Amino acid sequence: MTNEDPTIRRRAINHLLDSVRLGEAVGMCTMALRFTEALPDVHTPMLARMTMLVAYEPFEPAIFLGWRNGVTTTREMSLAQHQAGCSLEFWRTMAPAHGLKVLAEPSRERRTNGKIWLAPVPRGIPVAISSMMRRATSFITLLALVPMAAAMAGGDFTVAQLQSVVLSGQHPVFGGGITTGERFGRACTGLGDVDADGVPDIAVGSRSDQDGGTDAGAVYVVLMNRDLSPKAAIKLGPGSGGVPTNWIASGDMFGYGVAGIGDLDGDGTPDLAITSPNAEPAGTPTTANRGALFICFLRPDGSARAVTRIDDTNGLPLANGDSCGQGCAHLGDLDGDGFTEVGLGAPGTDDQGFNRGVVHIVSLRPDGTMLRQTTLGQGVAPSLMLDDIDNFGGRGLARLGDLDGDGAIEVAVGCYRDDDGGVDAGAVWILSLRGIAGGAFVIERTAKISGTQGGLTTPLADDDLFGMTVAPLGDLNQDGIADIAIGNNKDDIGATDIGAVVLAGLSSAGAVNTERVIAQGSGFPGLTLIPGERFGRALANLGDLRGDGSVVLGVGAGAGVNGGRLWMIVIGAQRSPDLNHDGTVDGADLSLLLAAWSLSGPTDLDWSGSTTGADLSALLGAW
Repeated sequence: MTNEDPTIRRRAINHLLDSVRLGEAVGMCTMALRFTEALPDVHTPMLARMTMLVAYEPFEPAIFLGWRNGVTTTREMSLAQHQAGCSLEFWRTMAPAHGLKVLAEPSRERRTNGKIWLAPVPRGIPVAISSMMRRATSFITLLALVPMAAAMAGGDFTVAQLQSVVLSGQHPVFGGGITTGERFGRACTGLGDVDADGVPDIAVGSRSDQDGGTDAGAVYVVLMNRDLSPKAAIKLGPGSGGVPTNWIASGDMFGYGVAGIGDLDGDGTPDLAITSPNAEPAGTPTTANRGALFICFLRPDGSARAVTRIDDTNGLPLANGDSCGQGCAHLGDLDGDGFTEVGLGAPGTDDQGFNRGVVHIVSLRPDGTMLRQTTLGQGVAPSLMLDDIDNFGGRGLARLGDLDGDGAIEVAVGCYRDDDGGVDAGAVWILSLRGIAGGAFVIERTAKISGTQGGLTTPLADDDLFGMTVAPLGDLNQDGIADIAIGNNKDDIGATDIGAVVLAGLSSAGAVNTERVIAQGSGFPGLTLIPGERFGRALANLGDLRGDGSVVLGVGAGAGVNGGRLWMIVIGAQRSPDLNHDGTVDGADLSLLLAAWSLSGPTDLDWSGSTTGADLSALLGAW
């Protein structure tokens, strides 16, 4: 604005705030889109306030044309900048060229005496025009009203609610080869950029694939586009994609667990760990269900150029029924010795009791063979306090990093049949691991998140299976401590066994500080689930697929319906509306946001992929 009196400016802002409060009172969020500059040639002695709603057509870009008195020159205006006066005829001509629809026009008398105001209106949003006129100054504010439910209200987390993308087993990229019951989406992982096109790629397990026999299993390496759509996929299974036929048999459930392990051999292409919890060595009864780990060295097309197998014939201490590999995670180099560690959950292991479970930490050589392993369970860490059939270790593990800065690395381990919050309600243990002489690892401390401890406020119930899956999120709430996603895949929110995911901001002690639930009916209009979906049965941080600094959370669901499916939900660290970082949210930040309208980047506060009215609402709320 120019030539304005500070008192007049304050009154105009107060008028805006009055409108905001009015919007809140009727359950709307109010977003100011423009102030005009002062008009020194307007001499209206009285204060006039009016608000009128302008009709709109859903999902169409539109403009509002209003009258501006006292302007004698015509100035063109960029839609991303402040308004300027232009003739009605000019905008009648220009609007269609810009794909805009004229929603309102001034009266005939004012068309002849004045010029025209134009303001861009966000697509599909109802609009209110609120004006305030005072001697020597005129302010016009364009307000857009959207339902509050569409605005972010998620604690410390910002989630792009409308960026949920479903990758179904029926997608054409899979050639129609995934059928009902094959459990596509039972596991997922980020791989990094396999084909060197600049976009990270993913792998998805289909543990009941039938090619090698009933429930033999398979894994799809999926090469991705920036918009989260798949561009190509290759199948790894018995006799497919470079996997030896005789290493996988009926019932093995190859692909039950998957983990991207980085470029293990240094050839420039990321590699992949795959587990088969029901696998047995040759000559062992097919019901032994001991488990095995496969290391697949990938080619740029996603196929395996070489595969190694690790089981109880070459170092893993397994027994019948251990089901090692129901949980699988890349843990990085835990002790700084230059070797990569993979965590394997073995929930059926009888350590100190029946099916209490353990975790195996496997250190890998660059050639995919096992250097050494450490078994962690109640036998070496009495503070775990497990009960029979707790199934510690299955089916999720996640490296969180050093939460408290003491040098130990915290790892989250699911314990999905824990009974703290109800029978099989589930829990997550946080283990503080430290390397010791000889390359082994010890548990220095433990913390537990359940229905009765660890700060969780989300209610748990019988058979929720909370903690069946876990995934690291990085520091989304920017408090300096890592956050975590936890699957609650038999939660009954809205329907039986429909499932949910809890986003938890952790404290340095491993307790929950803040949380948000992703579930049907909890503020995610793009999320449509069915009873028995078991949303959250797989979880993984798939990486920054969009290239904008966000995290794509892979969430398995479908429970075999139509082959199964994988949801990809965009989550971003909370972005500050103080866009110029001067310590205050003010008009300068508003100008930056408006100048970037429809673009991605820092002004896209809710990570929706473009700067929209929702971002403007967030900025004004912090003004």
